[in-house]
Amino acid sequence: MNGNEIWIWLAVGLVPYRVARKHLAGGVRTLEVRALFWSLAVRLRQSGRHDWTVSVPLVRRLRDAVWSAVMRLRGGESPEA
Repeated sequence: MNGNEIWIWLAVGLVPYRVARKHLAGGVRTLEVRALFWSLAVRLRQSGRHDWTVSVPLVRRLRDAVWSAVMRLRGGESPEA
């Protein structure tokens, strides 16, 4: 892989591919933005409270894989997600 390909893949991973807005019961609104390398979810409540959730899927998948490997080495079952 040359330097240009790395920059292209990095740009592809950072650009959002999904933006979704939803209106839920009780006046709660959600905004969800997803990209290959990250995701963001914001819940807006009528009371003015905002709940933010930022996630890095690659880190979550690596954590799950390492935990599964550790549990198999110990002879236990892997945890359900």
